[in-house]
Amino acid sequence: MESLGQYLRDVREGLNLPLQEVYKRTNIDVTLLSRIENGRRLPTKEQMQLLVRLYGCDEHKSLVLLGAEKVLFTLDGNKEYKLEVIQSVSEKSQIGKDSFPVS
Repeated sequence: MESLGQYLRDVREGLNLPLQEVYKRTNIDVTLLSRIENGRRLPTKEQMQLLVRLYGCDEHKSLVLLGAEKVLFTLDGNKEYKLEVIQSVSEKSQIGKDSFPVS
């Protein structure tokens, strides 16, 4: 599966939008946009929504990629746990949302 940053870059370049133009339309800093596209930073949900609206790209795919990368970023220093955590999330999602604690 491609990375969120690569997906966003491909969509942006397909629209012939320079980063500076994205900044003008979203107020997301050019440096931050570059870091997102290079996989060094994740956008917030609000930033993701702005980009999805501007680019007209697949919101579902974008949010799935964002969610997957959030899990991987969170576990970055704990590589031995990644597979186990992902399996646990998969199992819980099949059981249903009732199995998750409500805050």
